[in-house]
Amino acid sequence: MNLVTKNYRALVYATVYAAILFIINFFSGQLLSIVFIIPGLSGIVTGFTVPLILIIGHHTIQRHGTITLIWTIYSVAAIPTVLMGPPGPYKILIGLTTGLIFELMIYLLKDKKFTDYISFVIFTLSMFVEFALVFTFLKIKPNSSSLWVVIVITIVFIIEGLISIRFGKKISDRLKKQSYFKNL
Repeated sequence: MNLVTKNYRALVYATVYAAILFIINFFSGQLLSIVFIIPGLSGIVTGFTVPLILIIGHHTIQRHGTITLIWTIYSVAAIPTVLMGPPGPYKILIGLTTGLIFELMIYLLKDKKFTDYISFVIFTLSMFVEFALVFTFLKIKPNSSSLWVVIVITIVFIIEGLISIRFGKKISDRLKKQSYFKNL
């Protein structure tokens, strides 16, 4: 099996993608949540950046586990921030499982025209469900207006993500032509 963990260069590229994603989201998305004090508001920025970077990574590295690795590294970095919800180590579990779900869907739907899009929607919905389960387990009860905001931001996240996947595929097609992505 062609795993990302079996190639040093692929691991480095996946880590770089995770770092780029975190830096962009930290300095843009987190600021929205902090300034406007609205839970999940960073989803307006991350709804575009997360699928963009995950799809670029997936298509340029072309190894199983790439999305899971990028998303898990990002989730570890997000622990002390308000990215992906309130600070906490639960983000690692959400990052790992939803990354696996994204890749499993890509594997199961392989080579279909809308594979990346369907997989992303399932990834996002599974993240929403996991956050709800974690908050229930941790006894974090958002008020009803916060819950509606999170639902709306999830819908925005999906819409933006579907658009950014299209851009991600075009960008990755160009990047794959570069010599540093050959023979990964």
